[in-house]
Amino acid sequence: MGYYDDDPIPLEIVVKKLSELRYDGIELCGHRPHAHPFDYSTKAERSDLLGMIKGYGLGISAYLPDLQGFPILSDYESITKQYLKAFEINLKFCADLDVKMIRVDEGGSWFRLKAENAPSSCGGSVCLPSMAGEREYRNRWDKVVSIWKKCTRTADNYGITVLWEFEPTSIFNKPSEIAKLIDEVGSPNFKGLFETMHAHLICYLGALQKPPFEILNDGLTDFIKLLRNRIGHVHLADSDNTFHHGIYGTKKMLGEGMLNFDEIMQTFKEINYDSEWWTIDLCFQPAAWDLTKRARDLVELLLRKYYP
Repeated sequence: MGYYDDDPIPLEIVVKKLSELRYDGIELCGHRPHAHPFDYSTKAERSDLLGMIKGYGLGISAYLPDLQGFPILSDYESITKQYLKAFEINLKFCADLDVKMIRVDEGGSWFRLKAENAPSSCGGSVCLPSMAGEREYRNRWDKVVSIWKKCTRTADNYGITVLWEFEPTSIFNKPSEIAKLIDEVGSPNFKGLFETMHAHLICYLGALQKPPFEILNDGLTDFIKLLRNRIGHVHLADSDNTFHHGIYGTKKMLGEGMLNFDEIMQTFKEINYDSEWWTIDLCFQPAAWDLTKRARDLVELLLRKYYP
């Protein structure tokens, strides 16, 4: 993605380098040319992939499938079916790799969808109408809840937790909405993926929210306390309050933005959040290798301090 889009580093080189940098694992992103289920279509190929990763002494923290192009807020039932099919294909891939968490999103940004995946009757334009009132809001809310309930029931059969990575680009992007939506899906195996940069932009700036804006007085600490046991996984990324194309938040190297990671980790500790994995998110960084060791060392110090 981003800087590496035209010249991606082969997955085995990534794994080897992470091992040399003393990481414990990798969070697999199912975007080609990395770990895509169609490129590892047989049990043997998937076993070889898992063996390669384990061979370098790494585990897999979670799996992030490519669900883009299947916006579940579309009015077209065919797209909903494609979303559920894509999720199940990726879920089986996840299970074959013995990964216990899988990420979901809405299948395409409310603000910028891939028109080529929409039915031709859309005329090449965004197919999602704006929500004119409470009835439209409720219909779309119920649809998202219903689809993610189906995903979670399927994932339960494999013992896999479904993680919603909420972002400013999510149609339901206010702190209270995020908490309520997780509650309405209503499964212990459906949790929020708390990415600190996204969460900061949501609760501190009210980024991309529709009025009235919902800002939390103490920012991330309030947001973490609000979600509490709804958090199933954490991505650590810094923010300088800027955006790409006015939509996507700019991820900064940990410690180079405005987030206070001592305060963040202390708050996670206070709500009794604990996890086997803490994931460092350097997506879109132009020189990720130069930052990867520094980020690991910083997080290791934080974990020693707050999770000794």
